[in-house]
Amino acid sequence: MNHRLGNICIVPPPLGTPWTGPPPQTESPWLPLFWFDPPWHWVTATAADAIATAIGRREVVVTALRRDVMDESDEPALFQPVESEEDDTSEPRFLPRMLPYRCERYGLDVADFDHAAVIDVRLFATRDATGRQGYSPQQIQRWEAAPKDQPVAGGGWVPTAPFPPDVPEVVNLKNKLLQLRHLSPQASLFVSIHAHRLFDELPQVLGSEPDGVILRFDELAIDGLRLARLVQQARTLIEQCGSETLPLWIVPGEITPDDAAKLIHLGASAVAIDSWGQVALEEVQQWEQQISSGSTARLRRTDRQTVQRIASQSLQPKIDRFRGVNATLFGIAGPTSLATVDPTWARTLNLPQLFPEQG
Repeated sequence: MNHRLGNICIVPPPLGTPWTGPPPQTESPWLPLFWFDPPWHWVTATAADAIATAIGRREVVVTALRRDVMDESDEPALFQPVESEEDDTSEPRFLPRMLPYRCERYGLDVADFDHAAVIDVRLFATRDATGRQGYSPQQIQRWEAAPKDQPVAGGGWVPTAPFPPDVPEVVNLKNKLLQLRHLSPQASLFVSIHAHRLFDELPQVLGSEPDGVILRFDELAIDGLRLARLVQQARTLIEQCGSETLPLWIVPGEITPDDAAKLIHLGASAVAIDSWGQVALEEVQQWEQQISSGSTARLRRTDRQTVQRIASQSLQPKIDRFRGVNATLFGIAGPTSLATVDPTWARTLNLPQLFPEQG
C-alpha cells in the first residue's frame, strides 16, 4: 500500500499521559469522506443503485443523479427514505447524497434536488477516463435515456463546458447559488474547482458565499508533501477571507485510509475516496460480465445483495481503517499528534521533527 503521506507519523501520547476516554462524538451524522465523481455507467443502473445505497449506509456522501441509478422499472433505493425504528411521526431520513450540478446539466432532473444533502456546482470541464474533455456515448446514453437507434449526438462524444452558460461572470455566481438554494433549501451549496490556479480562483469562489468548497487535486501530478502543503495553504486562505469554519473538501487522487485521516488533521474537512470506489465498481463490472455470459436467464438481472456484498467487501476495510486512524488522531491531546522524521517535511508543514540531528 503506497502511503503518499507516509513520511508523516502519528505520535502516541507522552509517557505518563492520563487516560481521558474515547474522543467526543462529532455532530455530523456523516463520515468526512465522499465519493466525488463515480462513473456509474460502467455498471448497470440497478448495480449502481445497489452500490450507492451500500456506501450511503456507511455514512459516506455519494454523488449521483437519479438517472445514474434509475432502472426502467425500479424506483432507486438511494432516493427513498431510510427505514427507521422510530415513531412514524418523525421526519424521514435520507442517505447522504451529493447532486453534481455540472455546467451542461445533462441528465439533471428536478427530482434530483429533493432531499439532496449537498449540491456541488462544478466549475470545470470534466475529463473522461480516455483523457477527453467530453462525455462518452455510454455516459450520455445513461443520462439521456434516448432510444438506442436515436442516440444523442449521433452516438459520438459530447464535449464538456467549463462554466455555466447562464452565469455571465464569476461575480454573478452568487445569484446562481441563490437560485439553487430556492430549489433545494435543505442542501448545502458547494462550489468545486480545479486547484491549478488555487490562489487566484479560490478567493473568487469564496466571494459567491458558498456553504463549502471542493478543490480537485486529482489531475495534478504532485507528491504527498506538496499535497499536504497545498491543503494547509488552502485552509489558511479560507481563514484569511473571513470564512474560518467553511468546509474544505478535497479530491486528492489515489490515497490510503491513513492518508485521508492525516489530510483531515492538516486542514481538510472531508476527503474524496474515488480511488477506493473505482476498485469496487470494477469488481462489480467484472461480476456482471461473468453472469451476462452465462446461460441462466435469471442471472442476467443484477442481484442487488450480491452487488452490495462485493462493494462492501472492497470498501468496508478501508472505511474501518479510516475510522480508526481518524479517531486516534482526534483523541490525542496537544499539538504533537502528527510529526515526521524528515527535516524537509517538518519545515514545509511546520510539524515537529522526531530525532532531529544534534548540531
